Amino acid sequence: MEVTFIQKTFQAIGQEMGPELDHYEWWLFTHQHGEAVPKCLDTPATKPRILFWMSDEHGNIPHHLMDKFHAVFKVYIPAETGYKNLFHFPLGYNSKLKVLPPKPMKEREISVYFDGNLNRSRVSLYRALSPVFRHIPHRLAVPMLAVLKRIPGVLRVSFSDTFPQGLIHFYIGFMKGSISIPPYSECLVNTKIALCPGGFVNPETFRHLEALRGGAVIISPKLPPKYMFKDSPIIQVDTWDEGLKVAADLLKDENRLEALQQAGLQWWEDVCSEAGTARYVAQSLRELAKVVST
Repeated sequence: MEVTFIQKTFQAIGQEMGPELDHYEWWLFTHQHGEAVPKCLDTPATKPRILFWMSDEHGNIPHHLMDKFHAVFKVYIPAETGYKNLFHFPLGYNSKLKVLPPKPMKEREISVYFDGNLNRSRVSLYRALSPVFRHIPHRLAVPMLAVLKRIPGVLRVSFSDTFPQGLIHFYIGFMKGSISIPPYSECLVNTKIALCPGGFVNPETFRHLEALRGGAVIISPKLPPKYMFKDSPIIQVDTWDEGLKVAADLLKDENRLEALQQAGLQWWEDVCSEAGTARYVAQSLRELAKVVST
């Protein structure tokens, strides 16, 4: 899904590094299994190898590869890994999304937006929104919802009335929502506040970067202190009860909403965009070269 982000990032790396690019072999690897081995290791290396590992949502640390590559850039890894040559790599965004110019905050018609699968990691958000399930302990709500999801029409899936002009909707199944991909793109650039619960396994999701690029203010559960999240304008909360209260308070403060929007768009451009990611990769390799040389 993130092929466009990867292509544009590699183009930007080439522009950022110039002749330095030829100092390395560059390899892209996608696999869900943390112990998988790239086929490039079947052939001798001609230069120091750089590996980009996508797709492993479980965030495994590739201990078995760290002495075989000069550097590894990998999605979902913990903030601290114990390796000086292992670096976090952003997820990017869904390539099917239309790239639309962000609207000014005052022109946005959706106050609070979420449209996504009711998976296990989003039960906390569902409970905070539901007048019924908020009174059921989380440990009981998870299996109850798993059963009720199998019965069409039983669960309440829309909570748009939680906020004036809100659009909050859960659906059953990955990418099977009521809002198709093109309208999702339009929603992001027309949203003031985007709720960004975690993915199936990991707190990081495509939605974080998609909402940043779209100019929405993001409310999210706590994220690992990686370079792309640390000091970012993403509002991180301990609970979704807190998150919904923060959203309600923000809607009353247009000046703060506008300031957070501008900070988010700048963060996207400087840190999370293809060009920002390329700068991070180049800087990481240059710093690593200093460490290796000493």
